[in-house]
Amino acid sequence: MKIALISLGCVKNLCDSEMMYALFIKNGHSFTNDLEEADIFLVNTCGFIKSAKQESLDTIFKLLTYQKPTFVVGCLAERYLKNLVEEIPEVARFIPIRDYERFSTLVNETLGIEILKGSLCKQDRELASESGSAYLKIAEGCNNHCAYCAIPLIRGKLKSRTIEDIYLEAKNLANKGIQELVLVAQNTTDYGKDGLGYNLVDLLKKILTIEQFKFIRTLYLYPKDVSDELIDLIAKEDRLVPYFDLPFQHVNDRLLALMNRRDRKEDIINLLNKIRSKIKNPIIRTTFIVGFPSESEEEFLELLDFIKTYKFTHLGAFIYSREEDTASYNYSPQVPYKVAKQRLKLLLKAQKEIAHEINRSFIGEEMEALLINKVNKNTYYCRSAFNAPDDIDGRIILKTNRTLELGSIIKIKIIDARPYDLIAELIE
Repeated sequence: MKIALISLGCVKNLCDSEMMYALFIKNGHSFTNDLEEADIFLVNTCGFIKSAKQESLDTIFKLLTYQKPTFVVGCLAERYLKNLVEEIPEVARFIPIRDYERFSTLVNETLGIEILKGSLCKQDRELASESGSAYLKIAEGCNNHCAYCAIPLIRGKLKSRTIEDIYLEAKNLANKGIQELVLVAQNTTDYGKDGLGYNLVDLLKKILTIEQFKFIRTLYLYPKDVSDELIDLIAKEDRLVPYFDLPFQHVNDRLLALMNRRDRKEDIINLLNKIRSKIKNPIIRTTFIVGFPSESEEEFLELLDFIKTYKFTHLGAFIYSREEDTASYNYSPQVPYKVAKQRLKLLLKAQKEIAHEINRSFIGEEMEALLINKVNKNTYYCRSAFNAPDDIDGRIILKTNRTLELGSIIKIKIIDARPYDLIAELIE
């Protein structure tokens, strides 16, 4: 059969989709992007915030117009299973995350024929990431219970994988020629804290024994849990890229407390100063929420002043999404959307200028980069320590007349800078 699989949401969802790709392929099926020629549709949904949920629903309804068996899996199915089954009976089957162990059985049962044998397996993924790069999910769930966040409702409590299991998957990826390994979880700095007896630093040391990886990157670091030991290890090991993905969410102490965040402004400042004192030119990415319930104009301006002072390499900002069953759902007063949208606009405008200033500081720098995509005859995209593979940090654009191999490590020199992208030339 030909399967059309649409993977929505975060890269952690993509890891699940890659297991589904592998299972179908192992059973002799193939995948297509042509919805007309597909026999079966599979959509891996996101249920995190309003816009993501709407994208998932829009995708489902579009697929249903083709009148082919449509399977809906992932976070939306996990969070709203009962409502979805009642409201969209045209879907052949909703498979929530809790039922992934029975994935093949449920698909076969729904179709009335056996098309799948075996089960979803973390050690067996058909990679859908960029050339030479792969994600590795080290844990599920989250124990933080931030007031605005639905992840614990969807993915449950923290459940770390063992070091041995992760190491085996990492070895498999290395054997496939992966040059960059990207560790992900809802909160990677919580890894092992559910009773395993080891932590993220222990895991990184184990992965460093796999010499094939040229870049090892860790995303989603909860700021309060970034230890001196972790910073020191990144400072010491060249293959651990000096990239810190730190979602601060806000800097006003009252709002941080309302958000049920464990950091306060002083903690954030101390962490930034510590990283910058121990590591030369670290790449620091963060995210902030604007329009959180009761956020005042003064508190927003405090945030705006903060980003102008501390200047992040990469910054994402989002308007607060009011999610049912989260603690902040009933907070008041809610900030009017129009006000929140204007605050977002001001924040992103300021960051654009900061990003351009930081990018210009890279001009003249020479660095190793991973070649990830060919755009046209003489243009490639590549990445270095500067940017993660989730398409948030901008690109490094390489112009060359040479034919290069995707997934290879090359040496480049930055020759120009745009607000979000860097322009490079090849070092022969």
